Amino acid sequence: MAISSVDSRKGEVKSSPTCKQWGIIMVKRYINNIAEENGKYYIKFSINGEQKQMLVQGAKSIQDAKIILDTERFKLRQIQGGVLKDERKIKKYTADFLFKNFLKYSNDQEKKSYKKDKYQSEELLKHLKEKGLASDISQIKQKHIEQLKIDLKNTPTKRGKKRLNSTVNKYLACLKTAFNLLVKDEDIDIHNNPCFGVSMFPEDNRRDTYLPEDLKDKFLSLLPEMVRDIVELDLATGLRIGNVIHARKCEFNLYRNEWRIPKEKNKGKKDIQITLKPNALKIVKKYYDKTSDYLFINPRTQEHITTFRKSFATAAKKIGIPDLQPKDIRRTVGTWLYHKGVSLRVIKDVLHHSNVATTERYLGITGSEVDKAYEILDKE
Repeated sequence: MAISSVDSRKGEVKSSPTCKQWGIIMVKRYINNIAEENGKYYIKFSINGEQKQMLVQGAKSIQDAKIILDTERFKLRQIQGGVLKDERKIKKYTADFLFKNFLKYSNDQEKKSYKKDKYQSEELLKHLKEKGLASDISQIKQKHIEQLKIDLKNTPTKRGKKRLNSTVNKYLACLKTAFNLLVKDEDIDIHNNPCFGVSMFPEDNRRDTYLPEDLKDKFLSLLPEMVRDIVELDLATGLRIGNVIHARKCEFNLYRNEWRIPKEKNKGKKDIQITLKPNALKIVKKYYDKTSDYLFINPRTQEHITTFRKSFATAAKKIGIPDLQPKDIRRTVGTWLYHKGVSLRVIKDVLHHSNVATTERYLGITGSEVDKAYEILDKE
């Protein structure tokens, strides 16, 4: 049974965390160059190409932050004009420190992307060292990040493939977060994020792949038992596959047949509560009494499973849809409902999307269906 389990990063067994609200460091949207988070205020602005982003020490209100913002702007203009001597003394921080701090945050937050964060950090560190920018990150400017973006796009992967726009954007997001963590730390003398103002590459996120309903039984029969149950539970709920894989006992109320997923585990940052129908409830009850925390446990290692890509890919190839991925099961739910005449607005609620436009991107509408629609209009 090809199921991967959680790997310990330090060779030691860690107890599973409880279902609690995990704090996420994220600056709120800036309005008029000022952002507020947990009673702290941040400012960011740009003058003549020089960016500044910093925590406002001592500010207790937006009015206080605005006064300091105006003061910092005036001071920077005077320094740029030669009226004031630039006596800003910034302690040197290395790129090694930058990424160690970021990975500590990623590990402390128990992010599922820790391994990917580590790999991306190593690649970014390597690039900064090659460019001679690793010894003092305060010297990294926006132009260096722009060049980094181009270099990442043009440098092939270890497999010799060209990086996708979405992949490069993930590297940039990793670097931006690493700098933001330093900017927000009151004890670290870094006030500028050079990623500020660097645009991401455009992405084509549309995927039309889904599991045809007439191939459902054959596909499920090719999967190992637990993987089959996970996929069936996903098909019965329309949830993100990650929510199903990482389901925990504390999320279920079997007396009311309810499943509540806290907003901290959802991309849309909102609580999701669904009523479990017979098929879904049967699967949940099958595993509920066999575990103490996570619902799906690898029977071989007795640890929480994290992926089943190999067994899924093997089954997908055998039914003739090699590019079918676990995340496409959610799209499959929306597409099946759409083909059965369910309205987009209802499907939006089933998939817990914030708007109909998002739902449309999940639907596997083929070109032949569009042509058929035009033919219907032509006959009117």
